[in-house]
Amino acid sequence: MAHKFRPERAARLHAPERDVRQPWRPILDLLNLREITAVADIGAGTGYFALPLARALAGQGQVYALDIQPEMLALLRERQEGIENLQVIQTGEPALPLRDQSVDAVLLINMLHEFSDLRASLREVRRILRPGGMVIISDWKKIPTAEGPPLEARFTEEEARVACDGAGFDSVIFRHLYAEHFTLTGRRAEEILVDTDWLEAHLQDPNLRIVDIRGIIRPPDAPKPWYLPQADAYAQSHVPGAVFVDWTQDIIEPGAPYPMALASPSRFAALMEGLGIGDQHTVVVYDDTGHIAPRLWWALHYYGHPATRVLNGGWKRWVAEGRSVTAERPAYPPATFTVRIQPRWRASVEEVQKALASSSPALLDCRSGKEFRGEIGRGERKGRIPGAVNLPSVGLLEGPHHTWKAQDKLRCLFEGAGLKADQPVITYCNAGVSASVGLMGLRLAGFLETANFAGSWYEWERDAANPVEVG
Repeated sequence: MAHKFRPERAARLHAPERDVRQPWRPILDLLNLREITAVADIGAGTGYFALPLARALAGQGQVYALDIQPEMLALLRERQEGIENLQVIQTGEPALPLRDQSVDAVLLINMLHEFSDLRASLREVRRILRPGGMVIISDWKKIPTAEGPPLEARFTEEEARVACDGAGFDSVIFRHLYAEHFTLTGRRAEEILVDTDWLEAHLQDPNLRIVDIRGIIRPPDAPKPWYLPQADAYAQSHVPGAVFVDWTQDIIEPGAPYPMALASPSRFAALMEGLGIGDQHTVVVYDDTGHIAPRLWWALHYYGHPATRVLNGGWKRWVAEGRSVTAERPAYPPATFTVRIQPRWRASVEEVQKALASSSPALLDCRSGKEFRGEIGRGERKGRIPGAVNLPSVGLLEGPHHTWKAQDKLRCLFEGAGLKADQPVITYCNAGVSASVGLMGLRLAGFLETANFAGSWYEWERDAANPVEVG
């Protein structure tokens, strides 16, 4: 990161005539600030990007401005102007003085040509990013000089892409924000599943919380009740340290206008805090069918807790492998669970209505084929949302333990249903439960722009004006 400090250039960055152009605004637009709680600007210099970013996030997010040069940071501190959510930090290369998984986004603006080992630096960037977090890289195609022709950039676009791939970033996309730069964005690969070996090795981790959410979903042509918890099974035996969540009561909102509506932010946070699940904890959820744990996985992500995983194979695999079980209920102290709603994880009925008119995003019906065709149903009306494609969630899992199919198999299933990895997708079912399974499958297959129509059919059918297709 070493470069020569030039105070005259630093002053020009903040000159009034430059503020008219506002070339930092495309970067802010890429970030989608509604979802950001912490951003690191690496190589912040005098804060040309960090300062407007901190102002834009005032009251909702923290900005860390890191640079190797104390002279630059001194000028930045002078320009803070009482901005409380901006923290100025001296750094080095490649180590970054920030905690693991502590930021939602990282800016690397005009910095690649300063790195001696690009992949090592990007791995350090990945370390501080939360799963699903974004890195935005914008760097010179040719480095301008005060005199003479431009210098060749140290790394080309393709070399930057390869380094991003090697450092563990998914979906690296090129943008064209500035003519003299190449710009790309990438996301840290999401960590969705854990296996039984990992969970057994981490049972004593004080920062781990395990949730047993076993339950039963009966088919729509079976007698009611269709939805049942398995509290008795939990009381008999469960994974050591696991707490129990009744998926039919604990994570729904009593008195909501449609069945199985997601619990309100305050109710959800109170549940988590009472179970001893706080902001610092990694949560692992399991069931015994593979079809209920994703509901809580989705809800935790929606409420801003990305450190959430699902046990692949769940309870059945755990027991089949002869791993330890207990009937003892853990007693954790109350914790602090901070709700940070992530809008991109949930679609409203209005967004679904708009999708009907534009065919974007695509609608994925995760119910059975009979429900999709309107032959049977759980609601007052039968059928599907017009234009939806059908892929029953049961087809995403396989084997006696209901483990997830491999990524290439999942992608083939979704593509076979007519979906493309670069298009946004909204999933739905009856109550948003199987839709959570479908959403998880999409994520595992590499689809990043996905949302759960959490009210699903129960919410859709309430309005007689909402169209329905059958057949």
